[in-house]
Amino acid sequence: MARIKNAFTPNPAVSLPSSTQSACGVLETARAHRDKIRKVFAGRNGIIGALSEDLIDTSKESASAIAALKNHTVGCVRIMSL
Repeated sequence: MARIKNAFTPNPAVSLPSSTQSACGVLETARAHRDKIRKVFAGRNGIIGALSEDLIDTSKESASAIAALKNHTVGCVRIMSL
């Protein structure tokens, strides 16, 4: 049996619709495959969060909050940390 692993998305905290839509796709896909990916972590302020170990556990976010990323132009990590 394969070991279930965590994932990290170095999503930038910039205000681009494509960034938040990409994050939404990553998070929804990971949630659909919980047998392979346990949790997805995001770095607060993008890769800077990864380097400083300031991570957000996206599994604590509701499915509706993740889906809402499709329609926002604010950096996804900012939405999740509100």
